[in-house]
Amino acid sequence: MNGIELYYPVGGEIVPDTREALRYIGVTSAVPDDKLLSAVENVKTEIVRAAKYAACYASVSCVISDDVIVLGELSVRSKALAKNLRGCSRAFVFAATAGAEIDRLISREMVKSPVRGLIADSLGSSAIEAFCNNLNGKLSENIKTRPRFSPGYGDFDIAFQKKLIQMLDARRKIGLSLTDSCMMTPSKSVTAVIGIET
Repeated sequence: MNGIELYYPVGGEIVPDTREALRYIGVTSAVPDDKLLSAVENVKTEIVRAAKYAACYASVSCVISDDVIVLGELSVRSKALAKNLRGCSRAFVFAATAGAEIDRLISREMVKSPVRGLIADSLGSSAIEAFCNNLNGKLSENIKTRPRFSPGYGDFDIAFQKKLIQMLDARRKIGLSLTDSCMMTPSKSVTAVIGIET
């Protein structure tokens, strides 16, 4: 496919959100325990150091007929995605990853302590969300876009990730692949569709 762009953020500009990571862990207290907060900040330093963010994306045509959406050469049936993209004649498709080193860091932390492993996993999730927000901002600089919508959300089949990864040649371009059970490798990765308002 022609028109695939690569994106790498400027070093140090992506920082996982501590509050979001705590929410992933299940901490809802307005004032978290000092010991836990210290552990989160400590692991966050390691996550920031380990992350190797990369994304590939493309702008494709978007045609909607009832609950069938045709994105470039790909077709998918989803009422939720059709509602999100209604009125858009084009869309961005993207694949993004925080890199394999974060997976290795999570595994090492799990061996040290299940709590630190959980913290690392939560911060990794927060990190890839922060990167996707950063990419969203770049793609929306001069145009109006819809909220990003990922396979697995609502009735948008998670198996569509495979088609997006193939379309974007993400395995070769950013090292992102998919297991038979539709789990992404590296695990802290995202595929999504962003409607472009015209």
